[in-house]
Amino acid sequence: FSTDQNPEYTYTESGTYDVTLTAQNDFGSDDTLMTAAITVDLSQQLVPTCEPPTVSFCCGYGILEFDFEGISVPSENGIEGYQDFSCGNVAEVTEGESYPISIELGADNPNDTHVFIDFNNDGDFNLGELVFSGLNTSSVSGTLEIPAEVPVVETRVRLRVLSDFVGNGNSGCFDIQLGQVEDYSIIIFPDTTPPTANFVPNVTLSCDGEVSFTNLSTSATDYFWYFGDSNTSEDENPTHVYSSEGSFTVSLVATNDYGVDSIAFEDLILVDFDAVCDTINMPENGIGDVLTDCNGYLADDGGPNEPYSNNTSGSQTIEVPPGNFVQLEFSEFFFQFNNDFLFIYDGPNETAPLIGQYTGNALPNGGVITSTGNSITLKQISNFFGQFSGFVLEWSCLPVGIEELERDILSIYPNPADDHFYINTDIDLAIISVSIFDNIGRLIARSSPDQITVDVSYLPAGNYFIEILTEKGISKEKLIKR
Repeated sequence: FSTDQNPEYTYTESGTYDVTLTAQNDFGSDDTLMTAAITVDLSQQLVPTCEPPTVSFCCGYGILEFDFEGISVPSENGIEGYQDFSCGNVAEVTEGESYPISIELGADNPNDTHVFIDFNNDGDFNLGELVFSGLNTSSVSGTLEIPAEVPVVETRVRLRVLSDFVGNGNSGCFDIQLGQVEDYSIIIFPDTTPPTANFVPNVTLSCDGEVSFTNLSTSATDYFWYFGDSNTSEDENPTHVYSSEGSFTVSLVATNDYGVDSIAFEDLILVDFDAVCDTINMPENGIGDVLTDCNGYLADDGGPNEPYSNNTSGSQTIEVPPGNFVQLEFSEFFFQFNNDFLFIYDGPNETAPLIGQYTGNALPNGGVITSTGNSITLKQISNFFGQFSGFVLEWSCLPVGIEELERDILSIYPNPADDHFYINTDIDLAIISVSIFDNIGRLIARSSPDQITVDVSYLPAGNYFIEILTEKGISKEKLIKR
């Protein structure tokens, strides 16, 4: 009992307690009883392993007010030293969410302030439990992010605010020199939001069948993919290789402990082994970087699948190793007639001789243009209106002094190939060498086969260029390796 007018009392055991007050004066007394007035649950008491003291308070350092998710506690500065406000000041938050936080500090000098949450409820604080910092300021505000998964949920754990002079340590149990530490409570609840499924592919047109998918689902823990070709995956961000051409519908089912969601995109992926991929686009304006590979694809600034832009004036130079001509082979060409043009110059810039200016929908020079040196320059000009498909071309090196065979004289099959391909010719040709280049023109292998079969089993899947040198000239083919 107590005879104080406004007593403070510490209960040492858990339980529910009645409280009686007797008031009296010289003329009588009166009693009042409050049944079950106080409930004490000492099992919820948070006991820290450290209570950092203020070693030598000075200069106004410390915490004046802390505001966070229902907690709003004004206090003295560091002159009070360590303060435990964990009983009765409880913030309730959810995994994976973000919350505003505000801390007012002693205004005489800037402070470094750090906030910790004892996620594993062991009474200690480590750097992995540091969740917020405000540096070199006397007024801290920002956003505190709760991790998506924490080890202890639906249980009160300790939240610690530490403030000291700029540069002092950020350990949760570090002795404070001039400022102070305050403790509060926080309960983290699990995120019970059901998942939302979503994703994007890296390409919708694939030339080699390989497509990577980026998972944009939220609140999901497990995934199941249907790629539209009888194949599935449970990876979060899978890469899938289609073995056949066609259009494929892709769907994703996302789940967690609280629900299921699915999404499907019909005919999302188009696989076409003959499509033009790995294409370099002309610059919309200005001058593009010089292209020096011996093989490649070039298109207008809109690329092979989109129209070119209006008001363009961009140029591109192809300069291959000395001893080679540059050969352009057009597969598509459509410019607005007599309004938009493609200029082609026989040299490294626009001061070189003009090979021709081309407009309309006829392939330039019948589809093939060859330089007289080792460089060629293209310039695309368009006006302010119209939507036209532009051009797509393949460029290659044509060795000086070696004629290119006509296309119907020599071919390779099967294409796409798995382990090998065959060289087919209608006439008796002595094959001198077979060179294999990757899709940026780097030599991968060169051999002198004594038969018409060429082994490619060692090559990764992808697109390659094949140069077959014969006694009567050279043949250039494109190979898809599966």
